[in-house]
Amino acid sequence: MGNQQDKTDFMKAWLTGFIDGEGYLSVLPQKRKDYDKVYWVPVIKVAGTSKQTIERIALYYGLEGVPHRVEHRKGTEKTNESWSVNIEGWKRVNKFFDVFDSEDFITKQHEAKCLRALVKARLGHSYKDPYTQDELDIVTCLRNKRVKLD
Repeated sequence: MGNQQDKTDFMKAWLTGFIDGEGYLSVLPQKRKDYDKVYWVPVIKVAGTSKQTIERIALYYGLEGVPHRVEHRKGTEKTNESWSVNIEGWKRVNKFFDVFDSEDFITKQHEAKCLRALVKARLGHSYKDPYTQDELDIVTCLRNKRVKLD
C-alpha cells in the first residue's frame, strides 16, 4: 500500500468488516421528562475487550469526521473489561452513512439499509413529530429484524 488513498480504503474496508461482525446498528427507545411518548434514536455501536481496536476505530471515525463517543466498562467477577465506540443521533448516524455505504456491509446490510432509510426520512424532524407508518415499519424492521425493507 503505497499511498494514503490505499491506506484509507484498507481502513474503511477493515472497519466495515469489523462492524459487520461485531457491530450493532439499530434504534433505541428514548423518553424525555417534557414529552410523554417514546421516540427513537439511531445508534451504531462497536464493542469489544480490545482497547487498542476500539481506539483504532475511534481514530478512523475522527479522521473521517464522524462524531462518536468512546465508553469504558470495568470488568467484574463475571464480565471482562470492555470498551465501545458509539455513534448516536440523526445527524451523527447520517454522517456515518456519508462515509460508509450500506451496500458494503454483508451480514448487517439489511440493518444498514433500514437504518439509512430511517435517517433519511427523519433527518431534520423534531422528536415530537409523529412517525409515518413507513417509518414505524422501519423501526420494527430494526428492532425485530424480521420485516423486509423494499
